Order: sequence, then structure tokens, then C-alpha cells
Amino acid sequence: MFALVLYMMIAVDGGQGIIAKTNGIAALSTGANLPYVSYCNEEKGSKAKILLLHGSLHDLRCYEEWWLPELASRGYEATAISLRGTHESTVDNKRVEKVKISDHVKDVRAFLKECETSAEVFLAAHSFGGPIAMELLRLQEDNCLAGVCCLCSVPPSGNTAMTMRTIRKSWQTALLITRGFALKTAAYSNNDARQLFFAKDKSISEQKMNKYVSWFQQNSISSLDLRDFQKNLPSRFADTNGKAKFIHDSSPPRLVLGAANDPIVDSIAIEETATFLAVEPQILQGLPHDIMLASDWIKALDALDAWINLCLSSRHASSQQETHDDHHQENSSSSQTSSSSSLNTDSNDNSTSSSSSSSSS
Repeated sequence: MFALVLYMMIAVDGGQGIIAKTNGIAALSTGANLPYVSYCNEEKGSKAKILLLHGSLHDLRCYEEWWLPELASRGYEATAISLRGTHESTVDNKRVEKVKISDHVKDVRAFLKECETSAEVFLAAHSFGGPIAMELLRLQEDNCLAGVCCLCSVPPSGNTAMTMRTIRKSWQTALLITRGFALKTAAYSNNDARQLFFAKDKSISEQKMNKYVSWFQQNSISSLDLRDFQKNLPSRFADTNGKAKFIHDSSPPRLVLGAANDPIVDSIAIEETATFLAVEPQILQGLPHDIMLASDWIKALDALDAWINLCLSSRHASSQQETHDDHHQENSSSSQTSSSSSLNTDSNDNSTSSSSSSSSS
């Protein structure tokens, strides 16, 4: 069963064309009712579709703040959803308190199949959205993904080793992370939320922090089932070198972005994710964990935009090459047919000539 409850708002973004915003609730076949919002540029059309996934304590609003309007102004159809357990989401019309990664995977797969049927989609996933993206990449049997980007992602081996590294490096930071997520102080303390998600970014005003923390509080009712996650880590599909066994030459393109000032996901974790997905990581200097809300959010969006444009250019070049090869093959076949026809004609002429000579004799 699938239904969409739609609300439409059209706004003019100065100099960027007409930006159309569509939002509502996606009632999925999984039983989940997930809020979503989409932005597109009605004048520029859509050069590609992007679906954005958030992490713990966040929802679609973290992308709507800056990224969605900007992506639309650049010609993308950009969509963000609030995952199961977050503010305004329900399952069988009830708010859930414990969610498994596998539940998120089923929901996103259903959303991609039931809501994004017209084209392939670039998937960008932040923090704990990363393992969801990795699993979707593994289950890529319907070829709906044009590419996958992990943003400051929890690594394939989970957060245990990452936490132990943090403890050895700084027990104060380890305490902050434990307090912020396990006790959920980041959902009501501006100071803890600022240190966790924005680190050295001093440009975020207190007024902004009040707004963001109010979002975190609304999303703190539900928790991720970490015990289940530890039993089903993406790393179980890694080979001896740490590369995912399901990555091959025909896999969708991948991008791994990390942030130099991220106290939650360290550079070793980013490198692990990049190795797992068989790509080189990009570490964005000066950015904290919440790269989509940071004062320099445009840096991360530029990196994502550049990668997608590269993917689209590569795909266009491959398509042109295939067309050229097809034409070349057709011309070769035509030439061979013509040569064969000519040989047959010559053969027939020779046969006729020989026959005439014989008759004369």
C-alpha cells in the first residue's frame, strides 16, 4: 500500500529561477509514514535526482536549512526524508522508540521504489545514515542508484573501535560523545550540541543553536538499536583488505567525504569507509561533523556537486562512445554486406561468361 499526502509551495529565488517546493508524508508499503520535502528548479529542469539521508537526532530539516534550496538552484531535484522514529514520522500510525538499521533500509528502499520511479537517484547519507547507504549499495539489484556519497559516515565496523580511539586520545571528548548520545544531552544542551556537531565553528549563533537543539530534542524520543547494529555491521561483507565484496566494476560511483574538525567520526574511520567502498577519501578542512549546517556548508555541497557533475560527464562520454561504437559496427556490417554482394555479383558475372564461352565452343 502506498500513498502520498502532498503540499505544494512555489517560491521565486532571486536570480535563480522559480524554485518549487513539495512536501508531505510518504505512506510506504513497510507501514512507515515518513515526512519528505523536495526542491527543484522549474526553469532549469532536473539534471539529476538526489536523495539525502540524515543521522542520529537529525531529520530532513538539517538539509532544508541550506542544501535543498541551493541544490535546486543548481538544477537538481533534491529530496530529503525524515527517517523512521524521527519527528512527525510514524509506523502503523504510532511513534516508535527503538529502530533497527534494517528498518531504515527497508523504508528507504520502499521510498526509492515507490516515490522515485522515474530516474536513477544519487544517494547522500550523513553520519548513521552511512551504514544505511552501504546496505542499499549491497542490495542494488534494481539498479536505482546513480551513485552513493557517505558524509562523515559511521564506518563499516561501527562506532566501537572509533570510541576506543577517542578514549585513548581524549577522555573529555569520549565523555562528551557518550553523554551527548547515550544520555542525549545534545538534545537539550546547546553547549554539548555545539561541541559535538559544530566543534570549532564559532560562527553559529546562539539563536541558531536554540533552533537546532529544539530539532534534536524532537528527534530524541526514538533510539537506534545499537545491539542489533553491532550484530549486523557492514564490515561482515569486507574481504581481508577491508574492501566490500559486493563492490565491482559495474557498481555505482562512490564518494566518501569527511570533516577535519569532526570530533565524532575521525579520519581513521573515514579512511576505513573509503577502503570499504574502494575509493580515495576527501577530508574537508575547517568543517565539523554537521557539514550541512556549518557556517561553511557550501564547501561540502560544492564537493558533492562537483562529484555528481563528474559522474554525469563520465556517463555522457560513455553513452557517446557506445553510440559511436554502434554506428561503427553498423557501418562495418553494411560494408561487409556490400562487399559480399559485390563478390556474389562478380561470381555470377564470371559464371555467365564461362557459360557463354562453353556454348560457343
